Amino acid sequence: MDIKNHTRAIRYRRKAIAEPDERKAALLRKLAEEAERGVLCTVDQMPSREVVERDESTRRGGSR
Repeated sequence: MDIKNHTRAIRYRRKAIAEPDERKAALLRKLAEEAERGVLCTVDQMPSREVVERDESTRRGGSR
C-alpha cells in the first residue's frame, strides 16, 4: 500500500472514531477503505483534459 494512501486511511478512521453522528462515521470508514484500496485520488492526479471536458459539457447544458 502506498504510504500516502495508508496515512489518509488512518486519518479517516480516526475521524470516524471521533464522529458522534453514525452516518458520517460510516462515510468516513468507507473513505478509509477506499483509501486503502488506492481508489481515492486528488484533483491534481487527474488528467486536466478530462476536467476541462466535463466543465465544458456542464456549461453547454449537456450531460455525458
